[in-house]
Amino acid sequence: MPDRCVVYGCSETANPDNGIGLHKIPFFGDDRPECVRRRKRWVDFVLRRRAKWKPSKHSKICSLHFRREDFSRMFTALPGQEKPTLPRLMADDLGPCVFPTIQADDPEFGMIDRSPPTLSKRTRRMVRF
Repeated sequence: MPDRCVVYGCSETANPDNGIGLHKIPFFGDDRPECVRRRKRWVDFVLRRRAKWKPSKHSKICSLHFRREDFSRMFTALPGQEKPTLPRLMADDLGPCVFPTIQADDPEFGMIDRSPPTLSKRTRRMVRF
């Protein structure tokens, strides 16, 4: 069975061609206070619509539930790149520092502009992975 988004009303799977990635709910089993607080915000987001849901270490939320500015890298493929890259969430020393905010019934849901960014020649030369 493929991994799917756990948010109510969404059953997206990872689709790199469309710029959709699945992000594990972070900090499973981490007891540091800041990690517990961050994990709780992710879990509470899902619990708003799925009251009896129980998170596991395999629970994932798709990139459609995050704002565009929550990603440090949000494009599918650049010219000359063989395979598309998945979106990456902003992170700090602990891990992801952003939280899902867009529910499946929100008008913004699924409206992410997945077109590759227009880059200047200079910026294209600077992009390295």
